[in-house]
Amino acid sequence: WPCCELTLEISIMRLELFAAVLLLAASLVCGQGVDRPIDWACMDCVFEADGVTPLTIRAMFLPGTDVVENPTAERKAASLGIDYSCSDPELAVDECFVARNWDEGWVGKLAFRVFDNLGLRVVGLTAANFSAASAQLYDGPSTFTRCVWEVSLGNVDICIGDFWETDERRRIATFTSLFDLDTMRLVTKKTGNVGDYKPDELLGIFTPFDRMVWALVVANIFFASFAIYMVESGGNNEDYKLENTAELGLVRIVLGLVK
Repeated sequence: WPCCELTLEISIMRLELFAAVLLLAASLVCGQGVDRPIDWACMDCVFEADGVTPLTIRAMFLPGTDVVENPTAERKAASLGIDYSCSDPELAVDECFVARNWDEGWVGKLAFRVFDNLGLRVVGLTAANFSAASAQLYDGPSTFTRCVWEVSLGNVDICIGDFWETDERRRIATFTSLFDLDTMRLVTKKTGNVGDYKPDELLGIFTPFDRMVWALVVANIFFASFAIYMVESGGNNEDYKLENTAELGLVRIVLGLVK
C-alpha cells in the first residue's frame, strides 16, 4: 500500500476505512507456508493455518452515499416494493449479505481492491447482524461505534465505512492508518491583545449583526412559532395526551419556538 504522512491541524481526525485490527494481524501470517515475502507487497498471500486455504474474514459494511453502497440490494428491495435497508433485520434482503455486492462507493471499491489483492474470502455482514452482547456494552445511536464494539468482541473482523476515529472508539479497538483527513478551522476577528476575560465581553456574541437584524431574527422566530401553532391547533392530541385546553395551546406554542 502507498503510505504517506499527514499532519493534523486539529485533534479531530476522520478515518475513512477499517475500524478493525484483524487485517493488520493477517499481514503477520502473510506468506507463511509459502515462499513469499511477509509484507503488504505480496499478492494472494494471506492463508489459514494450513498455508493453502485463503483466509476468510467477516466484514461489516456500513452504508453511506458514495462511500459504501449496495445497488444490487437496492434494486431487489425496489422490485419487492419494500423500503431499502440493509441495517434493519426485518427489511434486509438476501443481497445485503453478499459481500461482493458492496463493491460500490469509493471506500467500498478500495476495500475490495485490498481484499482481492490479498486473496481474502469475505463474509458480508451489516448492522442487521449486530449481536446482543454489543447491545449490552453500547446502547447509543451510532452504528459505527456499535460496529467497533463487535470487532472488540470478536464477532466481526473488520468494519468498512467512513469512520471518525474518536477517543471512545480508539479505546475499544485498533484503527488502521488513516488515509483521508478533514481539516477544520475556526476563524475569528482579532481585536487586539488578549487579556483576562471580562463578563461584559459576553455581549460580543451579538456584534456580527446590528440591532435591526437581531430584531428581525427574533420577530421571525415568534412569527414562525405562531404559524406552527395555527397550523397544528386543529390536529389530534394523541402526541400530547392533553385535553384541548389552554395548557395544550401553551405546549404547542413552546414546541413552535423549539422548531
